[in-house]
Amino acid sequence: MTAGYESTQELRQPTNHRSPPLQVANENLRATLKRGDGAGATLRPHVYGGGFYVVSTSRFARDQKQVPLNEPLAPWLRQGFKLRMSPAGSGAGASLISPENIDGLDGSTRSLVR
Repeated sequence: MTAGYESTQELRQPTNHRSPPLQVANENLRATLKRGDGAGATLRPHVYGGGFYVVSTSRFARDQKQVPLNEPLAPWLRQGFKLRMSPAGSGAGASLISPENIDGLDGSTRSLVR
């Protein structure tokens, strides 16, 4: 386990019984960088060297959780977790993006949070 990240192996995937399951492939999640030098760049879920994504409720390491690459991210986003995302292939650091700023399958700005 990487320092500062809690493994999801001890945690159950969050569930939200108020909304129906939304099938979203992790590679289809995207956001657009809104400010700074890279404004307009498309962000994708950041894959860490250990083979996992990171979701968090805050920017603090104690709140960050590792999500295995084969686990869907949409249930975490529906629970309000933010997702570490970065521009593909840029080598830039990952930004923590709120679920309401993450687009899904259809390319619209429709939020995954219901």
